Amino acid sequence: MACNLLHSLDDGLVDKATVQELLDWWFALYDFLYAPGLTDVEKLLDALDKTVFERKPPGFRKGQSKPNFRLRCKLKARTPNNNVTNISTMLIFREHIIHEEDYKKLIGCHIPSLPMDVNEPGIQHAIHQLKACTVGKLRCRLRPNSTLGRSGGLLWFTEERSLQIGKDSANEVRDQLGLVDRKKGELLVMSVISPHHVKRAGGLRPSFMDATLHTRFRVHSDTKKNNGRKTWGHTVNLEKFADNRSHIDGVCERVCRPLAASNVGTVDFLFLGDVQSTRGKNGDDDTAFSQRLLQYYGDKKTLKKRITNL
Repeated sequence: MACNLLHSLDDGLVDKATVQELLDWWFALYDFLYAPGLTDVEKLLDALDKTVFERKPPGFRKGQSKPNFRLRCKLKARTPNNNVTNISTMLIFREHIIHEEDYKKLIGCHIPSLPMDVNEPGIQHAIHQLKACTVGKLRCRLRPNSTLGRSGGLLWFTEERSLQIGKDSANEVRDQLGLVDRKKGELLVMSVISPHHVKRAGGLRPSFMDATLHTRFRVHSDTKKNNGRKTWGHTVNLEKFADNRSHIDGVCERVCRPLAASNVGTVDFLFLGDVQSTRGKNGDDDTAFSQRLLQYYGDKKTLKKRITNL
């Protein structure tokens, strides 16, 4: 997180005053929620996520309005010309995204039950049928009052054309997008969204403040070409990282406000199937990723000095 904070500053995504303001609110909230002076990394990151995405808790900094720390990238971005995509689990798609009438139509026309995980009866047969019926994408309405993207949070998206989808589509998309939290057995759905929707929602390059708990997020890219695309961030390709390659850039990415169903109407979706493996267990774990980021700043001592001097 500290590396991404400094890269956000060094690359001109955010200004120093914004970072100082975030640090002030973040550490104050941490002391308010937990014991002052306590050093607990998990709770520290939880306090950061609450600082960015949640309302100010009762009794904290009375009389002060909490600043909005989302979508603070200073680099103005042009609207993509092509469709963009977002990935969700089948559980989220079934319970929060697809319109109930379209869900009933789907299960009536294609399969006896729409699966959520690989432990449900007949799952492999259902997976095969779902893949077959959505080869050309399936259009459905969104559930009333629902959103694409975390309610109160953000929608992460990439250009559809940048993704390479083959036989092992769930694994391939998971790896290209750096979704290390998507584990073996989870079922993934890709929603395809018209670019004009993200234009209205203010699509921008993500900074460290937008990522908070995303453990495979990074601001800096490995290639000169990608670093030159200033208004797009780039994911970490988990397969390349696991193979310890010198360049681990994935695909381009941006964030925007969640898209309300009332503004989107219908969306095309593609069932990607079940994830076949879990990433982040051995040589591609959090420690290895931290070391990869740290190499740009020399050592922890140098990093700590820069953060302290902000």
